[in-house]
Amino acid sequence: MLIFKNGVAIFKQQSSVLFDDNGHPLPSVAELLEVVCNITTLSENKKGTYEDGRYKNCTYSILIDYSSVDDNFNPVSVELIHDKKGNIGEFTIQRIEYYSLTKSIEIWV
Repeated sequence: MLIFKNGVAIFKQQSSVLFDDNGHPLPSVAELLEVVCNITTLSENKKGTYEDGRYKNCTYSILIDYSSVDDNFNPVSVELIHDKKGNIGEFTIQRIEYYSLTKSIEIWV
């Protein structure tokens, strides 16, 4: 599917849990994956949470191409960088939908 690019999403995934020789868990390492995407603003207002010296409450929809990620794609958060607005911020993933007909993935934050 053709994605109309207007930004970049940097997804943060946690590595699988590894254990040392004594059976103690090792610290997990965040894996970063940078993907071109289409960012759509679903809502944005200034009456929400206090962040960086201002109030902000917003939700976004991110559309990415299915071929840009592997089968183990399971991000916990994403940093959005818009072509015109610059760095939008880092958000927790709320929902992921896989669309096999259009070979795309839609992510809500």
